[in-house]
Amino acid sequence: MSTSGWPRDLFGRYVSHTHEILPPNSMMAAGLPDPKDDGTPVALALVARTCAFLGDSARARPLYETLRPCARNNTCNGNEASFGSMSRYLGLLAATMSRWDAAARHFEDALELNTRWGARPWTALTQHDYAKMLLARNNPSDRQKAFTLLADALETSRELWMTRQSDRVSEARAMAS
Repeated sequence: MSTSGWPRDLFGRYVSHTHEILPPNSMMAAGLPDPKDDGTPVALALVARTCAFLGDSARARPLYETLRPCARNNTCNGNEASFGSMSRYLGLLAATMSRWDAAARHFEDALELNTRWGARPWTALTQHDYAKMLLARNNPSDRQKAFTLLADALETSRELWMTRQSDRVSEARAMAS
């Protein structure tokens, strides 16, 4: 198991909790690990979230190319945990690079896979991310779909007691209105 010096847990904690700024070169300084290494897909998924959060399109490009072959995979850390479809993370990266059509395809794939796998939390998170991408694309024909995705994400988040996620989705809906 090789992670080429990438701290696995740092990225998820950064995006989810601290909202502190990482040193600019700390994320990619060690080079990209092989996504086939045990546990590495989860680490790379968290890095993808960080790139999206920071809007870092330069670092998103090599990560996107590295993860593309894993698009239809379940992002797992061995047998312990699932982080949903890798297509969600590819959608985040594509949106970060303003590759709107690719992002939409990845989010559609992620919704299909997460739904088929019964991964309701990951489906709700994907709906939220997809809606934010549609709103960022700023195409008038996307607004209705974005609001439908947000409504579905909010319903599932509330059903699953995903309180922080419910708050984020409500905030996104309010900002888009």
